[in-house]
Amino acid sequence: MALAPKRRIKGAGFEKSLLVIDLQREIPEAKEPRRIAIGSTAPSNVTQIESEAA
Repeated sequence: MALAPKRRIKGAGFEKSLLVIDLQREIPEAKEPRRIAIGSTAPSNVTQIESEAA
């Protein structure tokens, strides 16, 4: 069985006679989200706030 690139098998097992495979997607560091400070007086303790869709 071939996997898509950047996928890793975390585990596998049977549930109700079906094979279940847990996969993890690996994101290269170059493609991970990053923070960019805007303005010249950015505070050093910047926190990211995530909002949930209603």
